[in-house]
Amino acid sequence: MSRNFERQQRRTFDRNNYDGKVNWNRTSANQIWGKYSRMNADVSNLWKLGYEGGGNGNTVVQQATFGTTWTLSPTMVADATYGISWMNQEVTGADFDLGNYGTDVLGIPGTNGGSFGRNDPRYAGMPHFEGFPLGSGFSPLGNNDNWAPAFRDEKTYALAGNLTKLHGSHQFRVGFSVNRLRLDHWQPELGAGPRGRFDFNGNVTALRGGAQTANIYNQYAALLLGLPNQVQQAIQYEVMTGREWQHGIYAQDRWQLNNKTTLNLGLRYELYPLMTREGRGIETLDLDTFDVLLGGVGGNPTDLNIKTSKTLFAPRAGLVYRINEETVFRTGYGLTYNPLPFSRPLRGFYPLTINGNFVAPSEYQAITTLEQGIPEVVVPDLSSGRVRLPNNYDMRFPESDVSRGHIHSWNVAIERRLPWDLSLDTAYVGTAGRDGFADLDINASDTPGGGTASRPFFAATGGRAIALNSWGPRTKTDYHSLQMALNRPFKNGLLIKGAYTLSRSKNMTDEDGWASLLWNAPSQYDRNYALAGYDRPHVFQMAFVYELPYRTSDPGNPVLKAILGDWQVNGIYSAFSGTPFTITANSPEINMPGNQQTADQVGDYREIGEKGSAGLFFDPASFAQPQGVRFGDTGRNQFRGPGVWNLDLSVF
Repeated sequence: MSRNFERQQRRTFDRNNYDGKVNWNRTSANQIWGKYSRMNADVSNLWKLGYEGGGNGNTVVQQATFGTTWTLSPTMVADATYGISWMNQEVTGADFDLGNYGTDVLGIPGTNGGSFGRNDPRYAGMPHFEGFPLGSGFSPLGNNDNWAPAFRDEKTYALAGNLTKLHGSHQFRVGFSVNRLRLDHWQPELGAGPRGRFDFNGNVTALRGGAQTANIYNQYAALLLGLPNQVQQAIQYEVMTGREWQHGIYAQDRWQLNNKTTLNLGLRYELYPLMTREGRGIETLDLDTFDVLLGGVGGNPTDLNIKTSKTLFAPRAGLVYRINEETVFRTGYGLTYNPLPFSRPLRGFYPLTINGNFVAPSEYQAITTLEQGIPEVVVPDLSSGRVRLPNNYDMRFPESDVSRGHIHSWNVAIERRLPWDLSLDTAYVGTAGRDGFADLDINASDTPGGGTASRPFFAATGGRAIALNSWGPRTKTDYHSLQMALNRPFKNGLLIKGAYTLSRSKNMTDEDGWASLLWNAPSQYDRNYALAGYDRPHVFQMAFVYELPYRTSDPGNPVLKAILGDWQVNGIYSAFSGTPFTITANSPEINMPGNQQTADQVGDYREIGEKGSAGLFFDPASFAQPQGVRFGDTGRNQFRGPGVWNLDLSVF
């Protein structure tokens, strides 16, 4: 089988931008302005392999901003801005015009929203059949874009003001900011999405035990037999809404101590009240009763006693010292709090978006058949403000304390002027982030070989066999780097800009907010902290602009001037290391749900060096499936992919 499919497709992308601005010089000391911007972006014909269809993405973004600057005195200036931005977006998949393909054409019960979505055209399309492993070279059947369709309406209101005062060698500055965030989404993206999903892991048709584990042929056989080990279906029971406030005030002093030394000192205070829904508070889970509690409903407090920090003071300090006419020393430190809008990760789990997630009790069993379909998703009665969480429904809930995490940033730098109009800037830059937001599956097994029955809440809930995601501050990140920049301003026909970074980035997960961990069991938790997925130890860039020393206006040979006159050569060279990756494994013997299995390394890691369809980048013979009830001996992001270099040259 070869990758030889070609198709001519007419896909359109139209974007129109409109901008207008009005300035009013009310007096010589006061200026007032207003600006309006609008972008219309439309994409059509979002075709996918396997079926004909349309699919469209229509986005409208509008911004209206008003501002003023007022010179109150020769040493005092005030400025303020108020802005509104809103986005409306509608995206439908390529199979949207096919109607309820799962129920009406394939005849599979429970797909396309089941009974709940039968009369709602937004559940249209083809279910997702995952019968082949990632990296097998085969595409899934059906529509695997669980995020679509999407109907989004978002608004942001922002007000900010500043007052600047000059006094002697000081420049004082104080200010405030207030943001109001509103989100309204119809997008049942959890798990399978609105059309339904069937997963075939292959163990159903494989031997239990022995050296050979389930492979692609076992998965394909399970697909042909219609024996999935997991099925899912998501519905949008309530429109996902988010309402948030973000407040900040600050004071800053730029102090010119003398003609060599400048000191910057600042302090910022931030306040992030807990987000709410439209008309009520958010939700959480009572782990004693396994009831979902709705804030502000049925006598529940609006905030459900969820704690947020009210002591977010962030100091910043910077120093610039001119050692001599050729050398400048700089250093700085700042504390920043995580400004993540909670409406993104908490916008909609149960009961707003309800994803029925049905998993077989054993890796070697099927949960249903295609003929039986997906069990109906049962919708709850929310009037009491308390509703039992069904065992087969996905849930992410905020913990009792969701105080913001923080990031420490620091740097030390020396800039030196060199001969030939060059300057070299050498710096150490570091950051340390703590208490980033992520899920922890508190229903993950910590018993090797224990299976579903060893999940902590399996017995207490009467059989919950899927994850239970407790969301809160828990991750850490660290970054250390040596950064160098070589620059030459455009002078005598030559400009040079170069930069090199030697760095190391480590974290527990690459995302913040909507993030999960590979290992959730307490005994395996520390394995998450490893190289970041975006870590690139070496990054080098060099650019130049060079004008040939000939001008058509100069005296001299007219033929030479005509050939070489007024030409310019430009170039950019970039080279950077590859990013790390994890080698996973399929070893059902570990049978420890909620934790990732990795491969055993049985030989030296050997790079072959091919890329893409040309062949293998590394030798897979160096790795093997772990045998027995244990984890593999390789870790997260232990190996690194190929680096990249690029050279662009132009002459004109």
